Amino acid sequence: MTGQRTRRHHAADGLDGLSINLLLSGGHHIEVDKGGAAALRAGDLFAYDATRPQSTHGDAYHVVSLYLPRPVVVAAVGEARIDDRLALATLSGSPLAPFLIGQMRLLAEHGATLGPEEFDAALDAATSLAGVLLRRRVLETRADEPREQAGLFTAAQRFIDLHHYRHDLSPDMIAAALGCSRAHLYRVFAAREQTVAAHLRDVRLRVFLRKLAQDPQTGIAELAWSCGFGSDVSDFSRLFKRRFGRTPREARSALLAEGGLRSLETPGRLF
Repeated sequence: MTGQRTRRHHAADGLDGLSINLLLSGGHHIEVDKGGAAALRAGDLFAYDATRPQSTHGDAYHVVSLYLPRPVVVAAVGEARIDDRLALATLSGSPLAPFLIGQMRLLAEHGATLGPEEFDAALDAATSLAGVLLRRRVLETRADEPREQAGLFTAAQRFIDLHHYRHDLSPDMIAAALGCSRAHLYRVFAAREQTVAAHLRDVRLRVFLRKLAQDPQTGIAELAWSCGFGSDVSDFSRLFKRRFGRTPREARSALLAEGGLRSLETPGRLF
């Protein structure tokens, strides 16, 4: 079985909130835009942002859902918006999960036998418990962020080092390779007062500088292209001069005259 929820579906039904889901039977794989993917099995409790496009596939499955409007979620987690941490979240590991699972099972099995007032009371209880569970999840995620962000930043640096020469290298590609959203990648760099674009540019410039000293025969344009820069030599020369204070040709002459890469290692030197 396969399914898909697109922006067109969201525009049609207007759902704006979080869906808490209990997989009662079957297997289920879900992928949410900028929220990652998860393989689920019977008994798993998970949440996803209903405003984001998603796709699902798997065996025949039965799921019961509890929908929380956005104001309810925002009030529960104590933050102004639903961010990537709740775009797709598996909740089965929470100490509160068995309690919410029990209430959702009871609603699914016996809700039809309740009167309107009784059903509303049971639904309110489940909603309240779901809110506490979500808040706990957000707080736990927030506590893990410094360590997680440090690891993600290191991984991003490594990926950029390995793929700097690719002309199609973009924040979206880096985020996809690391399994996070572009917005989260931006936050990781911003926490270090950096941007992804500036870091990539600096890596390319440093690689170009080394090639400039090691390969005196290859032209400036070809070297720049091999490092991932575009074909406009004038733009590249201006960028290089802003960074190093000299044009690429002036830098090459200085590097060759001063012993190539040794000048890069001399404290206090331009390069």
